[in-house]
Amino acid sequence: MEERFINKFTKEVIAESVQRYCAKNTDITMMGNHQNYVFRAYIHDRTIFIRITHESHRTKQLIQAEIEWIEYLSNNGILVANPVTSRNDLLIETVIAENDTFFVVAFEEAIGKGIGQYPWSTDNVELLGRLTAKMHILSQDYTPVSNCRRFEWYENNFISRAGEYLPKGHSKVIEALNELIEQINRLPRSMDSYGLIHGDMVACNYHVDGDRITIFDFDESSYCWFINDIAIQLFYESLTWRGELDIEGSRLSATHFLKGYCENKALDSFWLKQIPLFVKLREIILYIAIVRSRDLNDLDEWSMNFMKGRKERIENRIPFIEIDYSKLL
Repeated sequence: MEERFINKFTKEVIAESVQRYCAKNTDITMMGNHQNYVFRAYIHDRTIFIRITHESHRTKQLIQAEIEWIEYLSNNGILVANPVTSRNDLLIETVIAENDTFFVVAFEEAIGKGIGQYPWSTDNVELLGRLTAKMHILSQDYTPVSNCRRFEWYENNFISRAGEYLPKGHSKVIEALNELIEQINRLPRSMDSYGLIHGDMVACNYHVDGDRITIFDFDESSYCWFINDIAIQLFYESLTWRGELDIEGSRLSATHFLKGYCENKALDSFWLKQIPLFVKLREIILYIAIVRSRDLNDLDEWSMNFMKGRKERIENRIPFIEIDYSKLL
């Protein structure tokens, strides 16, 4: 999150937001502040997660569209962290502080174990592939209940505002991003290939419980090609817990993920060959996010390893990873 917005999340704003759910400040733990402020709260022996969003990040209409999408998936058999109503029986609370407006929502605790609490396995990767395919199939038939609609992929702030987020000396990164956007925009769109996606199905956004996966954090959901949802997951599967590239591990994960996906939804070679485009898009988005929000002189090990030579690789159009995904099936 940009520094100018962090300062707007005052103690008073947080206290008022939490109190809308009858939680006390002493019963909350901050879980993150990357795009929103997220708190874990304990209410009547129940754990919920309260998310506070500044109006500059998401409008109320976008959040309403997010909730409708989550409820649609839940009603059609996808395990999600469902939204929770406030003490005012509202799914979206509005908190106003001076000249700023904040939107507050809460969600159930996801069933299962989070990242680092369960062992990695090819079975889980296949399970994730099957789940992703089911969501894409449901997306093909999805029509928003209200007039609220999620944004298009190119309206993602890290794409549309890249020039604002990157400091001087990044003109070649912007050029590389713009070229990539042009390439992607030439891809065909159809009901079978383009729709509402999760947009951030990384390991920290789902829990595993045996042969079940519960997914949450739909804040990045947008309209895009389904193959992007796949590419995002394969991008992170290709990096170790230290943030280093693992080509063999990536190939293994991709093989099992695509195997699981294709059990529920077919993928032809044309779309498999587009995966590198969207992997590169995620690489650039992550680079921009780290530059915008982090102290580059004080990065954690994962981020530090990922950022090594990253700017030069992006500027020189070097593929993130050399894998022909069309040959894995």
